[in-house]
Amino acid sequence: MEPRDLLRIKGLTKAMNPTDARFEERWAAVTAEYSGWCADLGALTSPVNRRLEFLRMLREKFSELDLLSNRRLVDSILRDALAIGAKCQGFTPEGVHSELTVIDRDLSPRGGIVYTLETPDGRRFSHETFD
Repeated sequence: MEPRDLLRIKGLTKAMNPTDARFEERWAAVTAEYSGWCADLGALTSPVNRRLEFLRMLREKFSELDLLSNRRLVDSILRDALAIGAKCQGFTPEGVHSELTVIDRDLSPRGGIVYTLETPDGRRFSHETFD
């Protein structure tokens, strides 16, 4: 993850609890753990998966905060994921291969990305992915 992304996410997280006296200590723990993970397992996975893992670590250290409710934070984490309006190839719930349009995206409580997708005939459905 780029340093500017980390700074943005840090600011958004701190803003959710500006009086947290242990914020810097906990943030340092998250970034140290993430750096170690990236040097090992994280080197073998995609940028989206690395961001999801960072979020998992962040949620663990700042468990009192509802980080998923902060849309700006979620958008920062999902920066490398399919954007709203993007076209992609995939399968409908009926198993038909089709071009799909991303209508919305969000993070699930389980830490995956939930895409709301639309078929060419206007039917919408959700699909959760972890990478």
